[in-house]
Amino acid sequence: MGRERNWAWILILICVAMFSASVEAETGAGYYDLAVFSFQAGDYAEAEQLLKKALHVSPDDAYIHYYMGKTFLKQERFAEAEGSFLSARRLDHGIPGLSYDMGTLYQKKKDYNRAAAEFEAVSAEDPSYVLALYHGGISHFMLEQYPKALDFLVRSADLSVSIKPNAYYYAGLCHYQLSELDQALVRFDEVAATADTESMRVDAKRWAADIRTRIEREKPLRLFARAGYMYDDNVQLAPLDSDTVSGKEDSAAVLFFSGQYALPVKDKLDAGIGYSHYQTYYQDFDDYNMTGSIGDMFTRYHFSKVTVGLAYAPSYYWVDNESYLMQHQIRPEVRWRLTGADDVLLSYGYSRNNYFTDPDRDGHANEVNVMLFHEVNFFDGYLYCGGGYEDNSASSPDEYFNEMTGRIGMNAGVLEAVRVNIGGDYKDKNYDNRDSYYDVTREDSRYAVSALVSWNPFAGWPGMAVEYTYTRNDSNIDEYSYERNTTAVFVTADF
Repeated sequence: MGRERNWAWILILICVAMFSASVEAETGAGYYDLAVFSFQAGDYAEAEQLLKKALHVSPDDAYIHYYMGKTFLKQERFAEAEGSFLSARRLDHGIPGLSYDMGTLYQKKKDYNRAAAEFEAVSAEDPSYVLALYHGGISHFMLEQYPKALDFLVRSADLSVSIKPNAYYYAGLCHYQLSELDQALVRFDEVAATADTESMRVDAKRWAADIRTRIEREKPLRLFARAGYMYDDNVQLAPLDSDTVSGKEDSAAVLFFSGQYALPVKDKLDAGIGYSHYQTYYQDFDDYNMTGSIGDMFTRYHFSKVTVGLAYAPSYYWVDNESYLMQHQIRPEVRWRLTGADDVLLSYGYSRNNYFTDPDRDGHANEVNVMLFHEVNFFDGYLYCGGGYEDNSASSPDEYFNEMTGRIGMNAGVLEAVRVNIGGDYKDKNYDNRDSYYDVTREDSRYAVSALVSWNPFAGWPGMAVEYTYTRNDSNIDEYSYERNTTAVFVTADF
């Protein structure tokens, strides 16, 4: 009899459990639990179907509406997600996570005013909610409310090491938009050093470099000077573009000075004037001491990725204190940022030349050049390459020529405060007419390699520089074929 009673109790318990499950399913709780499981597993289509069944049974359950909104949000069905979220809020205003998810929804819809309001509500209730602070900052940034965005972004960075690089990146952009360049530079330098992804580090370095350039641009007065000693194993008998050499060695003192003053103009517009002075004093070949005075007047306008400029450069050269050359040059140019690391520079130059000691060379020249610059993150520098074409006309048919040029090089930081610039140039010069003296049409090929190592430990002066240049010119007229090596050591100042 006792055993029969036990079986009876077991049957009663089974019936009660089945009845409870049936009631649970009919109230929607069972479908809701299964839907949450499917949602967390990433099966949003299955979660949607189960939530629809749950709503059919329990249409006034706020949490079912909330998870339906989350499911629609994952599927980027934003209008349906908003409807579900609003239904959930109408039924229960205090659902945990609802305000954050609605902020995420509005941010994805680019409704940044409503997104910012939702994220602000979350952070007001829980000041340690890092993601709400971060996304609130992003929403205010998109609304161009930069001071408020800074507050949210910096607070989120202070609370989370993992989110700090992203938050500081946008904080840097806020400082930049507010023209707080020094603060922006601090943010971008930190992101460049700590970001987890290579792309963010590169982008932050690009912003930092652009800001440094802008800071330098906005300095009203910039000065540079260097003085040193040069050894020349084959002194040129005429300066600049002459290919006549002495075959003798000599040493010289070399002085160079340049200054530039930026005029007060609008943010995106640069304008200024400059002057450079160059002087050599040879020990023995003092008849070939050269003095150069070069003026510069320029203006540039900066668009988002393109900078257009125009420059005028009058110059005057003396040899042994006698007038040698007066030149006027006009140079328009366009610089275009192709990617985060690549720039291309296109330029045209027109020059009017007046040679005081050789009137046959008086004339004008037209040239076009293109240069490509590629920033290289790991050695804090850039690579460059390019080429150009020049067409030169003169008073004498002997001096008509065209010239193709090519160049390649790199500029890199190798040690603390040490930079290296290595470059190579090639010029192919072909004269248009037979030379009246040599009775042959002259053809030259010139190769040049240079290396400059500079050390500036105090970010200004004094600094040191060592420069070496090798030049070789091959000509079908033997008199113009030569090799030349120069080595120079300088003390520099930059302020």
